[in-house]
Amino acid sequence: MDMNIAIAGATASGKTALSVELALRNNMSIISADVMQSYRYMDIGTAKVTPEETKGIEHYMVDKYDPKEDVNIAVFCEDALKAREEIVSQGKTPLFVGGSGLYMDSMLYSSYDYSADCPEDEHYRSYLEDLAKKNGNEYVHNMLMQVDEVYASNTHPNNLKRVIRALEVYHLSGIRKSDMVKEKSFRHKTYYFTVNMDREVLYERINRRVDIMVQNGLFEEVRHLMNIGCDLSHNSMQAIGYKQVIEMFEGKLTEKECVEKIKQLSRNYAKRQMTWFNKNKDIIRIDVGKFGGIAEICEYMEGIIYEN
Repeated sequence: MDMNIAIAGATASGKTALSVELALRNNMSIISADVMQSYRYMDIGTAKVTPEETKGIEHYMVDKYDPKEDVNIAVFCEDALKAREEIVSQGKTPLFVGGSGLYMDSMLYSSYDYSADCPEDEHYRSYLEDLAKKNGNEYVHNMLMQVDEVYASNTHPNNLKRVIRALEVYHLSGIRKSDMVKEKSFRHKTYYFTVNMDREVLYERINRRVDIMVQNGLFEEVRHLMNIGCDLSHNSMQAIGYKQVIEMFEGKLTEKECVEKIKQLSRNYAKRQMTWFNKNKDIIRIDVGKFGGIAEICEYMEGIIYEN
C-alpha cells in the first residue's frame, strides 16, 4: 500500500524511540522533518538520533546539509519527497518524524503554496525592521501572534525575515500565511499521529535534556562550528541552544544564564509546537500516559494503520 505514516510532537516527547520501534516492526524507513537535524556537525544541540539509537533503520534528511547552507522549506521539502520516492521504490513505507509542524505539513499535504505572488511593501517592511531593532524580535513576533497565531506558533521569533514577511502579507492582503493552505489534501494516504504528554512532565524532560546536552559537550560542539566558519548570520546557528552558547562565548550571557535561557526557549518552543498540532483535525493524538510503554503504543498505532 502506497501510504505515509507520520509521528509528530513537541521536543523531548519521545518521538525518536517510538519511531524506530515502529519502523523495526513494520518495514519502514524514517524521513526526518527536523531541519536542524539535517545540518551536519549539529548533533548534541539538536538531540540528533545516534547510530546506536537507529537500530539499523535508515534515516533520511539527517546530516544532509552543511551548516553554512541556508536551507529553506521548499528545498527541504523537495529533497524529502525525493527520499520518499526512494523508500517506496525499495518496497518500504515512509515514516515522517519531527516536531516542526510547518515542515511536516509541507511534506504530507499537497496544498502548500510557496509562490511569492503577494507583492512587497518596502515601507511597511522597513517599519517592522525598525520596530525589531528598537524593541526586539519578540515584539514583532507578538504582533504576528495577534493576527496569525497558528503561523506564529511555529515560527521562531529570531526568524525575523519570516515573521516580517507574514505580517507584510497580512498587511497587504488581509490573508494570514497559515490560511494560504486553502484546502488541506494529503499527497498520499496518510496516518498522522502526534505524541502528547502532561505538560509539566514534558517540561521536566526538556530541562533534563538540556542538562545532558551540556554534560555531553554542547559548548564544545558550538565552538567547533564557529571554528569552521559558522556564525549568527547562518540560519543553522539561530537554532535554540546554538545561538545562546555563541552569546555566552561573546560574553553576553553567563554559563548559568545561557543554560537557563536554553531551557526556557525550549519550553516556549514546545508550547508553540503543541499549539500547531492541536489545531490539526487530521491528527490522531496519542496520550503516552495511557500506555504501558512503546510496544503498547506501537500496537495501538498498528491497529489504526492496518484496520482496513
